Amino acid sequence: MFFILLFIGVACLPLGGRAAVSPSVTRSDAEKVAELVYNNWQNDYFEETLVTPGSQKVEVDGKTRSFARHFGASASETSLAVRSQGTIDAYFRNSGGIYQTERRKDGKVAVTAPFQMQRLVVLARINETYGAKEVLHTQNDQDTILQFESQEETRAAYDKIIARYGENSCYPDRYVQLFDGESYGVNDALKAGHPYSWGVRYMQMDQLKEQAAGRKDLATISVALIDSGINKNSFFFDGRTIHPASKSFISEPGDIADDLGHGTHVAGVIAEATPANVQLMILKVTNASGKASFLTIREAFWYAISQKANVINFSMGSSDVSDMDILDKAINYASKLRIPICVASGNTKSDVKHTYPANNDKVITVSAVTSSGSLAPYSNYGSKIDFTAPGDRIIGASKWNDKGLTVYSGTSMASPHIAAACAYIKMLRPSASVDLVVDELKRLSVDLGARGKDKKFGYGCPVLGTLFQTNIVSKEKTYTSKPKITSLLNFDKAVLVTWTPVKTAKQYLIYRKKAGGDYSLVKKVPAGRLLWYDKKAKSGVKYSYKIKAKVSSKKYTGYGNKAGLVRLMVPGAFRASAASGSISLAWKKARGAKVYQIQLSSYADFREAVNYKLSGKKTGARIPGLGKGTYYVRIRSGRQSSWSAWSAVLGRDVP
Repeated sequence: MFFILLFIGVACLPLGGRAAVSPSVTRSDAEKVAELVYNNWQNDYFEETLVTPGSQKVEVDGKTRSFARHFGASASETSLAVRSQGTIDAYFRNSGGIYQTERRKDGKVAVTAPFQMQRLVVLARINETYGAKEVLHTQNDQDTILQFESQEETRAAYDKIIARYGENSCYPDRYVQLFDGESYGVNDALKAGHPYSWGVRYMQMDQLKEQAAGRKDLATISVALIDSGINKNSFFFDGRTIHPASKSFISEPGDIADDLGHGTHVAGVIAEATPANVQLMILKVTNASGKASFLTIREAFWYAISQKANVINFSMGSSDVSDMDILDKAINYASKLRIPICVASGNTKSDVKHTYPANNDKVITVSAVTSSGSLAPYSNYGSKIDFTAPGDRIIGASKWNDKGLTVYSGTSMASPHIAAACAYIKMLRPSASVDLVVDELKRLSVDLGARGKDKKFGYGCPVLGTLFQTNIVSKEKTYTSKPKITSLLNFDKAVLVTWTPVKTAKQYLIYRKKAGGDYSLVKKVPAGRLLWYDKKAKSGVKYSYKIKAKVSSKKYTGYGNKAGLVRLMVPGAFRASAASGSISLAWKKARGAKVYQIQLSSYADFREAVNYKLSGKKTGARIPGLGKGTYYVRIRSGRQSSWSAWSAVLGRDVP
């Protein structure tokens, strides 16, 4: 799983559930995470290495290198390792879990190193360090970032964390590879047009730009560009304000210079399409090799929100995924704050449902159209496409020549055309919601495909020439729904309640009752949070919960659903001792427990675990018949389909 530029060439997230963000977004998270990533950056990260059986050369992200040098192997080790797909698999299986392999149909073996950034993101605020050299608790996502000294330490900590909290409790930070796009030389025929981007002319934003000259009723708008930086000396940006909050997240904070060319071209599209009151907030997330990290990108989103950007453009994405969600909390919060996010659909000629974050319902997903009105041959498609825009052979600003031009193709070029269109709507009404912006774009769109919304062009391509004559026609919509409890979990020191958001919620009201009692209001939660820790729930007692939302001073929604559980604590003082062929366990009784579950495995991540259930009256057990080796054990208490969290994992060597 990796990020590519789309042009040719965790309040906390509960462990096991979903949660919201804090309504108080600060820039400190972004600065701290950026510093952590920057200070621990290594230049030898790779997304994928292809090993060909029989060859001592490997292909590392498209470049040929020596197997021995790349993996630190001796000549004899290399000769043995590359004999066949089987020997390649075996070599990396002995790496302690820091490498993963996949056999390809072409006979090669793809090798990845998911722990090479030596950094884990735990989707909750935890106090344990698991041996990390640096620990950072974030406010915006309410998660914990652990930085380690080695891949081996990172993998070991990962195994321990998921063993205790579950498979979805944390993930390793991975780097993002940005590949150079296809560029063309600019001949005199191409230079003849003005503005240079045919897309600006096609969408009639050149007309709007002329109409905007001298008007004093248009708001100053900032468009945040999360990309590779900018060559601010290009003539495209003459007279254009580079927003003072512009920032690098991968180098010195003030270094927003573009080392790739992609960000400059994207910024040039917006600059050429809009008047000078549209400021460019440049958020650089890639280094000189075109690499970033998941965390870097996530924090750039939060930073843009904290700096009150009016529009965000993200011409990047991760392909071949359908369940990724690292940016979801930031995207959801941006939507709540009425910030439209324009995202390129991708260039893999496939359904956009597999590309993230373009498959997120709260972003504006853009496909690319050619000058002939057809879908660009590389563009993604699908039901998630919202609009299309010019993306093929777009002339724009050059990183390499301050007075020169360059041409790029891709959905990366289409997305900033839509971002510029959003900026015009925001000039007229800065408070417009994302839904209103989308409705206005629909109203102005030319239907290019099948009648209505279709899988190639969405609602079509907006043509904005009449916008200033009609102004904003669409009306703001109001939404009503009921908050639904999505998870109810026994956590270490509290019951964790999470629920779905109500778009117009001002506040959430949580009601609780004990078995046999009546519901009473126990907590009022601000609208920006979608979770609450009930720290007053008593062990052994069954509780039920329900939630409603306050949507105005006198109006409330109904209750979405009800959910219940028995509050259970982790058995205390869990300890283990090993003897020949056995492990003995002891613990303190957990109040209210009717049963205990013990898991035993030879693996720290508890795959192939053996489960034992014991009466709630027990406070000890002995597991006999074990062979020599290392074993891992953990325990939890249960009652009426409710379970406590797992205990800490104990590892013991059986002689």
